[in-house]
Amino acid sequence: MTTGRTGEECQQTGIYDSNCHTKQLALSKGATFPPCRCRQGVIWTLVPASSGARRDILVEYANGISGLAKAAASNG
Repeated sequence: MTTGRTGEECQQTGIYDSNCHTKQLALSKGATFPPCRCRQGVIWTLVPASSGARRDILVEYANGISGLAKAAASNG
């Protein structure tokens, strides 16, 4: 199972569950795990691929955001 804590670098693109407020978040590999909306540090856990199409859509979204961020950084 893949996990990360607030402030750490995400090692695998995917959908992550928070251990605070049951929030889910799409993150790209290399992104930084954020704090919870209540500003506390949390542990994020990768949602298994068996969660279906919703996960696939959100992973595509996360990959798109990563691509946009890289393009913006290179255009500086």
